[in-house]
Amino acid sequence: MNFLKFTRYSEWYESKLIPLLAIGYLVIYMNNYPLANSIPRLLFLIFSIVVGAMYVSVVNDFSDIKEDIAVGKKNRMQNMPRWKTALIFSILCIAGLCCGYVIYPDKLSLLFYTMAWIVFSLYSLYPFRLKERGIWGTFADASGAHLFPTLVIVCNLYFISGSHPDTIWLITTAAWALLVGLRGILYHQFRDRDNDIASHVNTFASRVDPAKFKIAEWLIFISELICFLIIIHTIIDKWLLILAIAYILLIFLRKVLFDISTIIILIKKDKNYQIAMIDDFYQVFFPLFILYNIAVHQHYGWILLCCHIILFPFPVYFMLKDGIDILKHIKYRLG
Repeated sequence: MNFLKFTRYSEWYESKLIPLLAIGYLVIYMNNYPLANSIPRLLFLIFSIVVGAMYVSVVNDFSDIKEDIAVGKKNRMQNMPRWKTALIFSILCIAGLCCGYVIYPDKLSLLFYTMAWIVFSLYSLYPFRLKERGIWGTFADASGAHLFPTLVIVCNLYFISGSHPDTIWLITTAAWALLVGLRGILYHQFRDRDNDIASHVNTFASRVDPAKFKIAEWLIFISELICFLIIIHTIIDKWLLILAIAYILLIFLRKVLFDISTIIILIKKDKNYQIAMIDDFYQVFFPLFILYNIAVHQHYGWILLCCHIILFPFPVYFMLKDGIDILKHIKYRLG
């Protein structure tokens, strides 16, 4: 069995790790931290979060065996021997404890790291099973996947530098991370709504009529954008504005030329779509903008930029591919 596939890495590798790295890059850039000290620590923190993400995938599959069998959904753990299940959990928990040991003596970051593990355990495992307790499960997932990992990265990078983040900036960053996480889990819940209703899984989305959620959808998105603008307000320049315009233009041309809609949370059935900000801006435009600025101001910054693209090639590739396809389409129409 391929261990990476077993941990469902494709569901979190890019969508979760890139925004977390981008926030780490932002902290490094805003404070001009030397790469020689900050990047090894950032990579360690990402590794620590990856260990947690693997634990989440395994514990979620383990807890969903009964529900998945009920709807005929394949579950990787349903035929696994108990000794192998126990071994996997033991390895991941020991790895998590080792990561926590390295994070110490930064007690605040250690608290946030521990909370990520706790909320996801409560999210999946009986008798708590917050996953089936409506809005509580939604906030638990958003907190474990985005809020607490973001706070771990921000607080620990400041800790090793011997400085402290601005309180308002930290709170705003936490709010942004939570809102991004809420959009992510609500998107998945509304996408899986029919299956959850059929299997009697009591998620928030299974209780709510999608047509009545549109106002809340926009409130979450607008709040997220406001928080994001506050986070980056000190680094806004003409190049970032150009990237924002390019992103809006990309969305518009995808819709006009290829009928690819842009959604906030609620999906459009039988249509191709992308998720606003999450699919391109947070995964490509924003991290590459920060990395470019780091490269301009610090030695070895270009190496970091290249390493990022090598580790996460597909978001960049698909965006460039869309750009080339758009240019070909426009050229064909004009010709």
